[in-house]
Amino acid sequence: TITGPVTACMLSTGNIYITEPGMSNYFWTVSSGGIITAGNGTNVITVAWNISGGQIVSVNYTNPDGCTAADPTLYNVTVIPPPEPTITGSNILCINSDTANYISETGMTDYYWNISTGGAIINGQGTNEVQVTWNTIGTHWITVTYTDRYGCVPLLPAVLYVTVNPL
Repeated sequence: TITGPVTACMLSTGNIYITEPGMSNYFWTVSSGGIITAGNGTNVITVAWNISGGQIVSVNYTNPDGCTAADPTLYNVTVIPPPEPTITGSNILCINSDTANYISETGMTDYYWNISTGGAIINGQGTNEVQVTWNTIGTHWITVTYTDRYGCVPLLPAVLYVTVNPL
């Protein structure tokens, strides 16, 4: 048997798969979307998943009686692509005008918003919506990143460029 995560995030490392201890000649393989990074030849391996989609972990070994299964055990894993956050909101504003609202996808966790110098997040950090006051003219930016429901994080944060005009 094989136990381990049935879903994993693309580009994740540290995915641990385990089979019965006390055997010999452990032979693990993973499909082309993964790499065994530790434990080959033992009953526990660590896998890094590099390609999203359906992937397979397989193992075979020799038991204490000297028998090896005719076919390895296969374990299906779904590798989730990284999320791609977006930001909607006003990207052309006047300095010190009303608060600007910026929104990202709902239903995620660990939202983290960041803005360039010249603005201030006044409400909503840690949620999918923030309110910002821009107090310096020029081109600025706002970014967001989060963790999706599978525990996956974006490769890059979403970026929205904002132009702040004088009154």
